[in-house]
Amino acid sequence: MAAQADGRIVRPRQEPDGELTPTVTFLDQLLAKDTAEEPPMRDTTGNLVEVRVREPWNMHLLTADGTNNAAPEAEAMTAPPEPVLAKLSPTRVELLVEGKVRWSVERSKKSYFAALPRPTSTA
Repeated sequence: MAAQADGRIVRPRQEPDGELTPTVTFLDQLLAKDTAEEPPMRDTTGNLVEVRVREPWNMHLLTADGTNNAAPEAEAMTAPPEPVLAKLSPTRVELLVEGKVRWSVERSKKSYFAALPRPTSTA
């Protein structure tokens, strides 16, 4: 595996009808080694998630004196932001992976970087 100037790993892309297990195993191991403050993670159902901080809307803050919306002349205080785990969309997963790996494609007359083939189902 070669590293590109931007720090991403360069790896041959699997063929659209190629075996999926080696690529998934590689990506799982790569994401598990991430030492960032908020590394990629999975929820209890196995979905990739990320931490997002959201400010609750349409809520009031409880204080020692009551609620902040009890007196109409009082300045409203917003509830503090809270961290939540948000499931990554398929596009966000692709962007996460592309931030770490460049998939190379070699053809007889050209070579280029490409996205992984999208999963398909024949249900």
